[in-house]
Amino acid sequence: MSKKYLMSKIYYTMAVVLVCTFTLNAQSIKINKVSQTESGLSLSFFTEAAEFITESEGKLIFNFSLGMEEDSPGKPMLPGRNLIVAIPPYSKVSFDILNKQQKVFQKIDIKVSPEISFSNDSTILYTETNVSTKYLDNDIYPFKKIEILGYTWVRDFYCAVIRINPYQYQWKSKSVSVIEAAQVDVTFNDVVPFLSSNDQLGEFDKDLKDVIINFESAQNFRSKNKSLSIQDSTSNWIDYSKTHFKLGVIKDGIYRIVFNDLINYGISPASVNPKTFKIFRKGDQIPLFVKGEEDLSFDQDDYIEFWCEKNYGSQNYNNVVQTGQDYLNYMDRYSDMSMVWLTFGGDDGRRIDILEQVPSVTPDTIKSHLSKGHFEQDIRLWYYDAEDPRTQLPFWQEHKVFTWLTIGNSGSQRINFIARDFVPNTPVKTIARLISNAGNITLNTHKHGSSLNSTVFQDSIIFDYRQTVNFTSTFSSNQLLVGSNAYRVFGLPTSATFHRSLIDWVDIEYFRENKTQNDSLFIVIPDSVNPDFRNIRFTNLQVDDSLIVLYKVSGNQKKITAYNYSGGELVFSDSVKGGDKYLIIKPDYLVTPIFEYSKNFVNLRDPARGADYLIISHKSLSNSVQQYEQFVSDNYEVRTELIFIDDIYDEFAFGQNWAEGIKGFLYFANQNWTAPAPSYLNLIGDANYDYKDIWNPVPLPRKKNLVPSYGYPVSDGW
Repeated sequence: MSKKYLMSKIYYTMAVVLVCTFTLNAQSIKINKVSQTESGLSLSFFTEAAEFITESEGKLIFNFSLGMEEDSPGKPMLPGRNLIVAIPPYSKVSFDILNKQQKVFQKIDIKVSPEISFSNDSTILYTETNVSTKYLDNDIYPFKKIEILGYTWVRDFYCAVIRINPYQYQWKSKSVSVIEAAQVDVTFNDVVPFLSSNDQLGEFDKDLKDVIINFESAQNFRSKNKSLSIQDSTSNWIDYSKTHFKLGVIKDGIYRIVFNDLINYGISPASVNPKTFKIFRKGDQIPLFVKGEEDLSFDQDDYIEFWCEKNYGSQNYNNVVQTGQDYLNYMDRYSDMSMVWLTFGGDDGRRIDILEQVPSVTPDTIKSHLSKGHFEQDIRLWYYDAEDPRTQLPFWQEHKVFTWLTIGNSGSQRINFIARDFVPNTPVKTIARLISNAGNITLNTHKHGSSLNSTVFQDSIIFDYRQTVNFTSTFSSNQLLVGSNAYRVFGLPTSATFHRSLIDWVDIEYFRENKTQNDSLFIVIPDSVNPDFRNIRFTNLQVDDSLIVLYKVSGNQKKITAYNYSGGELVFSDSVKGGDKYLIIKPDYLVTPIFEYSKNFVNLRDPARGADYLIISHKSLSNSVQQYEQFVSDNYEVRTELIFIDDIYDEFAFGQNWAEGIKGFLYFANQNWTAPAPSYLNLIGDANYDYKDIWNPVPLPRKKNLVPSYGYPVSDGW
């Protein structure tokens, strides 16, 4: 049985990376000769226009039904052909059309792409329409007989994508001109020296003869895609000679690892020089405090202590992105849990600074802070323009986001929060992220109000359909209540007969005294504080002096051990600026990280690895996929590699379950493994876009993300 038969009959989902553009009308324009020239290449094409001309009610109609583009209503349906031409890396092309045989059809109408609409979720309605004015800017459409669509890499070949437009519509005279046959000379310009690739061709490379029109001469231009070679930025932290211990962080806090924790991880503390303890998060070393490391022995009372946050998304989550850009999420799209890696041996690890300066005598003491509350739940994935073709592509965009609440043209949504120790006569700032979801008018579609501890709206906002806004309001702290408070978003009528918005999240900020609760408090220095050396005061402390845990947890992190403490009041001094964060807690609130597993990395970056047929799967399926790999290897004369998804996460995504880790791994394998590069990719395991298992009601059976797909609708187009 041949390898090609295997690849055509395989019963698992297969994804192959191929960056190119085809059209369904390619066969209407036939290429009959391609030859290399001194300056580039020459090709000949021919077409037959008569097959698209019909007569109806005494009128000639040019009807090329395969040219319909659902995302471009009113666009003339004319045949064209896209060609993939291999050229010297990073050069450009120009072209001349020679020996044209041209014909003109007079007094002829053309069909255009129709308007589309939906009568329900599964029925598409097509309505005939006229030529859109945007295609009438020139007397002729399309204006160019040949155009360059762009440049791209296809495996080891740098290619120009060009489009031949032998059919042109002259709308004023209602005529169609057709090049029935011609020669096209393509010239390579701006050719620069490049490093040729003589790697052995893989099975997939050989099949490119059906994609690249000058495949035979293209061998002279084979090279490596430089952009792929610089993508790998996730491995600098890994020491492949050492064991690493994967730990999970589920909330912000000071984490402490004690003697018995190390034993439970499988580490013998007596064998470790504690000065070499290191913890990595997303490739960076976390500054540690290691008690008792000076004697080079990790004893029963010693511990490792560090600050760590859960897995946040973008720091700029409150920025509104442009159409088509990825929405900025407050939390990571895939998981709320941060993964950190403990290891030891070799060089000394990074240690946190210790602030040992005794408080100075200064009247400039910070007694309050900015208390920030973020309220959000991921409930549903709703968006506008569901029928828009761009929405049907997998890429995450500005309108594809899990959201929380809905609000229409009436009623309200209430967000409860706790406030205490607020400073009188200071502002309370609220921000509600609102996303247009539905409406039957375009302008001034949505109107919403807000209030603080009131059932009557005190502020309002108006915005358009397909718009995302931050509804920002400012209230007085005198409206706050000690304990439970209510912020409301109201639905208000507009000239639309209906409208609906989505609430993604709500931020509430107010100024609060530095008064601890249960001997603990997290503070953010207000942005209005200019950089200077200042005192910071905490009150309402009852904990014993020896049990105080105090850290600066932003910027240049510090463990603070020097302070004045008496009568329940603690004061320390530091260089302070707006946005700095400090945390004081008692030991009861220290956190222990979750032990996931220990491992010696399998080293997916080993250049000695090589495969024609790559399998990516999950260890829960190990028995069956190992049998399958052996079957392929034994029967079809291809090199196989079985890679488990956790190894990809750990080496190409810092241990996070990012779908993009698969892309990074495939880039690396394509560029660095022993040639020929992999030709076939087989992903074995369920996948869906509900990465955090939040969908409710839970679908049966529940599909797990064993090997994650990217985007929505899910795709494996890596």
